[in-house]
Amino acid sequence: MFSLVIIHILGVTVAVILALIEIESIIPTGICLVAYSLIVALLAYRRNRATCLYYALAAPSVSVACFSVIFGLHWGPNDARIPIGCSLALFGLVNIPFGIAALFELKQPESGSRRKGPFQYSIASIMGLTLVVALSLSLSKTLGNRGIALAILLCHLSLTAYILRRFHKKEWPATGN
Repeated sequence: MFSLVIIHILGVTVAVILALIEIESIIPTGICLVAYSLIVALLAYRRNRATCLYYALAAPSVSVACFSVIFGLHWGPNDARIPIGCSLALFGLVNIPFGIAALFELKQPESGSRRKGPFQYSIASIMGLTLVVALSLSLSKTLGNRGIALAILLCHLSLTAYILRRFHKKEWPATGN
């Protein structure tokens, strides 16, 4: 896991440098970085590493935000070069200390593996999913491309909030039979 985070830090740094040189490089590097970040996030979730989980979820969040802005505002490469480039440069600078914090967390001994009950959906979760889908569809129907961009942001934020809520859920109580 330690080497995966180091590779992630280097990947973000390289992707940001490439984006500053040629903004269109964010398409392939963004897709690769999001896929890699999700793998790191899954491993951090399973190993109960909060800082690593937050760190790994940052790259997909920035990618979704950049995509939504570019798509929603109908930007071309020339329009996106400066604002997206500056945003990515800032993310690249902030990424390094958070990556180092994730590495420090990995140096700590693992606390006892917290058992998180079976992965089940509650009725509240299903109702929340229904609300997110209904809002997303209505946004895309009424606002066109800008609505689609907002719907993507809403779905991403909802999914991230759900993952973090599940991660920080306390242990399931033991059943005494």
